[in-house]
Amino acid sequence: QDLSRQRLAAALAAHGLSEVQHFSLASSAENKDFHLGQPYPLLANPLNPGTEALRSGLLSGLLRCLHWHRGQQLWDIAIFETGKVFADQNERLVAAGLCCGLREQANWRQPGRWDLPSLKGLLEAALRQTLGVAIDIRTPIQDARFHGGQSFQLLCRDRLLGTAGLLHPMLTQTHELPAELFYFEIELAMLPEPSAARFNAFSRQPAI
Repeated sequence: QDLSRQRLAAALAAHGLSEVQHFSLASSAENKDFHLGQPYPLLANPLNPGTEALRSGLLSGLLRCLHWHRGQQLWDIAIFETGKVFADQNERLVAAGLCCGLREQANWRQPGRWDLPSLKGLLEAALRQTLGVAIDIRTPIQDARFHGGQSFQLLCRDRLLGTAGLLHPMLTQTHELPAELFYFEIELAMLPEPSAARFNAFSRQPAI
């Protein structure tokens, strides 16, 4: 998992996303609102009321980061995080990201906005770079976090790697988020193990 995590993080960064890291603590309200009601462990002696639980997903931390950046008048956001999320009896390693506003392009004179095709292209390219194999896209999916018809699943050899799409308007309106906010989540344990790099000996003959 660690090699896949490093390669995926490097691929996402190469495509213009900034990596962020957050503490594993969250509030119960964040876990219930953003992580599909998944079970989560509570701390016996929390430091404060806003960090009484371990996070059951990465979306809550990414949204806190988004709110902070918007408070600094930064509207174009493309960030990702890799880290552990927790259930009652186990933990998982997940990669997740948020994108909104303008995105980087080779033609800086006409920067485009993040949309579903650009998110698909980003994830297909990053996962192909990580795994060395093509990625399949499946739609539609059932996930309460996403807008109906504006989400998709990522698969490799019929193995479900993750989900992505446009966050649901009810979620964005309730929490004062941008209307066009795109999110992806990848289960790192589900990524096929990438092949290790091999060293080829240098040629004994001079270059011609």
